[in-house]
Amino acid sequence: MNEIDEISQALMFKFLQENFPVKRLKDGRRFRRGIIITGDFTGRFTHNTFMSPEPELRNTFAFLSDILNDVFGFSQLEINMTLLSYLNVIKATA
Repeated sequence: MNEIDEISQALMFKFLQENFPVKRLKDGRRFRRGIIITGDFTGRFTHNTFMSPEPELRNTFAFLSDILNDVFGFSQLEINMTLLSYLNVIKATA
């Protein structure tokens, strides 16, 4: 299935907004855009991930992709397009 369903994307987007909102987080002396990843989804400690260095953005993308795949089980294309839009890597189509 290589088609993108708008309803499933909206569902995943709402899930991400409620559980992993992008916030201004303190990093040393300054604030950066980031996500607080709670231990509820990982089974580990709660930690912050930031959007600015590209390797950290890739790790956040992979982590959220795994969570969306476990929770929803939609196609990888739908998950990737939703995450790219959510993390502001590409502009939203709607």
